[in-house]
Amino acid sequence: MPIWAYAAGGALLAGLLGGWTIRDWKADSDELAAVEAAIKQGKEQQQLADYQAGKYEEHRDAAQAAAQGRTTEIRTVYRDAGIVADLDCVPHPDALRVLDAAATSAAAQAAGQPGAEVPEAAASTGAVHGS
Repeated sequence: MPIWAYAAGGALLAGLLGGWTIRDWKADSDELAAVEAAIKQGKEQQQLADYQAGKYEEHRDAAQAAAQGRTTEIRTVYRDAGIVADLDCVPHPDALRVLDAAATSAAAQAAGQPGAEVPEAAASTGAVHGS
């Protein structure tokens, strides 16, 4: 066999191995880019989850404060009115006003709208006092 055939075979083999190696490097580079993109996306999703969790906690704290305010206001209504229990099981009008406002606020919040503040006492009754 002539020497040029060996040289051509060697060159062909070197070309195949070189191409294979370069293609392997390219595949590794593509895989690294995909992993880096996934890490970046994961960080963005974590930031979004952290933001939403913070908003939820703010909303929860505000809702708990409003509920506590309503509870205090209802207790104040009954304390100021001097009612232990109504024999007809009819709630005091000011307590009904507070409960109606709470229901309206809860419905608004469920619809994605901001809830109303704890309502002020009716001007005509003057029965509710902040304590």
